[in-house]
Amino acid sequence: MRDRYSNESLEEFVTNKNETVRFVEFNGEIIQKLEPIFMEPRSRFIKAHFYSPTKQVFGVKFDTFIVNVVVLWVMTTMLYLALYFRLLKKLLDSGEVMMGKKHKGSD
Repeated sequence: MRDRYSNESLEEFVTNKNETVRFVEFNGEIIQKLEPIFMEPRSRFIKAHFYSPTKQVFGVKFDTFIVNVVVLWVMTTMLYLALYFRLLKKLLDSGEVMMGKKHKGSD
């Protein structure tokens, strides 16, 4: 199965096998550059390194795919509500009223 379904180029990319520097010091911390896909995320709220296998939400680990899908659904719902309630138009109209270019109540 490994011979049939593995992709060497993708494996080299996500494990960073061609990297000559294994560790880097940044802001007084040592950061692993080789095989970053196997690192655990440090942030406790969604933020994680690229190709992280898990993400933490309030300290609880979830699969990255699940977290990304939930974030996309939340963003889609928020944008739908913004369009439905015409929030952008209301925001721009309130900006015009504040700048004095349009009188309140006139369309």
